[in-house]
Formats: sequence, C-alpha cells, structure tokens
Amino acid sequence: MARAVSSAPIVAEYLVPLLNSTGEALLYKANWSTIEKEDLYKALVPLKATVKRIDNCQLPEEKGIRNVARLKRLGECATKYPRPIGTPSKRPLNR
Repeated sequence: MARAVSSAPIVAEYLVPLLNSTGEALLYKANWSTIEKEDLYKALVPLKATVKRIDNCQLPEEKGIRNVARLKRLGECATKYPRPIGTPSKRPLNR
C-alpha cells in the first residue's frame, strides 16, 4: 500500500514489480483526476498490470472522500522495473 508518495503512475512502477501472482497493490488517494486515471492505465501496460477496481469511501464527520485503487498483475513484470531511483519521476511510463 502506498499513500501520498507521488503520482499514481510513479507509485505503480515501484509497487507492481513487488507483487506475486495473487497480490494487489493499493494506491490510496484523496482525489483522482481523469487525466491521472488515464496516465495510470497507460503506465500499467508495460508493467503488465491493470486496475482491478477503485473503491471510494467517505471519511467520518464529512472529512472528505478517499479512493483506493487496487492494482493486479496480468503477467510477469519485466525485470527492468522498477527503474533506478529518480528515473520514474523524470521519465514516467505514461509518457
């Protein structure tokens, strides 16, 4: 699970290679823009993963909505991922 680390595509690159065949990566976010969702889907292609689903929940006392994206492996992730520290933020997979 990752929370407030970086943009979704960058966090996905660090988490997905760690998954076993039955595991899920959880990305916890307050707000999801349409662009960020599209970027995440693009980044997941070379990682051989997909978004299983995105769950929304209301925080107590109307403190806002939080979202959890559940990522699942579709196949074996290439051994070149994750790339060296700093590379994903300089050259995100979604570009």
